Amino acid sequence: MKKNIFKTLVIMLAAVYVSGSMTACSLLNSDKGKTTQNSGSNITVEDIENDNKCGDDATFTLDSSGLLTISGTGSIYGADEKLVGWAFNKADIKKIVIESGITKIGDGAFNDCSVEKVTIPEGVTSISDYAFADCTSLKEISLPSTLKNIGVQCFDNCTSLESITIPDEIERIAKGCFKCCESLKSIHLGKSVKSIGPSAFESCSSLSEINVPEKLEKVEESAFYYCTGIKEFKLPETMFELGEMAFNSCKGLEKINIPPHVTNIGISTFIGCTSLKEIKIEGNLSSIATDAFSSCTSVREIVIPDTVRNIGSGAFGKWTKDQTIKIIALKSAPDTWDKEWNSHCDAKIVWNA
Repeated sequence: MKKNIFKTLVIMLAAVYVSGSMTACSLLNSDKGKTTQNSGSNITVEDIENDNKCGDDATFTLDSSGLLTISGTGSIYGADEKLVGWAFNKADIKKIVIESGITKIGDGAFNDCSVEKVTIPEGVTSISDYAFADCTSLKEISLPSTLKNIGVQCFDNCTSLESITIPDEIERIAKGCFKCCESLKSIHLGKSVKSIGPSAFESCSSLSEINVPEKLEKVEESAFYYCTGIKEFKLPETMFELGEMAFNSCKGLEKINIPPHVTNIGISTFIGCTSLKEIKIEGNLSSIATDAFSSCTSVREIVIPDTVRNIGSGAFGKWTKDQTIKIIALKSAPDTWDKEWNSHCDAKIVWNA
């Protein structure tokens, strides 16, 4: 039930995007799952000069220029640990330098800071959930090659971040990791990335340069929702899961392939991809869900292979008479297809193609 409510909300949000009355992030950032405990003024040097412990074996200094230097070993405290509330939440920090010896950055450690630049040393293996979320001034951060984990919504709403490189040890881009990073133009994914989690790059509307790792297996729900700058995303043969709304409203996307091991195209996966010209189905597709290709009005033709056993309602909604749907080895729609599979569709249908 909750999932259906969420899908309804997403459809409502799409209408909001079109009208231009509100950005996606202004609505969706309310679901972070954690709240800021320190809602007062920004933390200053004077507030913390007598207590410089930020880990069991880690200390920090914060000078008057806003330079935060962390030294020692082990972990930096996160939310609900030894520091009150979120570790450096809302702190008046301009630059963070973490020295060698630190291995982990805790949950929400720097959430909602005014930091612009972060230096993380080799040896750090984990950056936990929400660690840099809402750092809207963050422009530059380098991730070490030793990094193995980047947490949920770690860089969510870092609206000034323009580029980032994901180290080769990372296998999964976590849920909402770069959600609403509206200035993010380029990202290099490491060679070990196998899955891109739900809403990982949602509403990264400036994203235009992204490589696709050869080992990629999953692009999950809403992973690239409203990434309007992406023109092509070549899915590798290792892919087997393409989630609901994965490329929803990617208005700049021009070309997509469906690899042979992907058997299902989920609900609204490509809805609103108005510049999409070419769809190539390469293998054993068995199901095309509701609204999967709705409003893809630039496609000249699509060929539906004889492996497809189910097509949901409105799968090709708003297609025009200038578009063609070719269906292999069938003379009519089988009973397993939804009776409304071609509702609101004026495209030419060629049976037994």
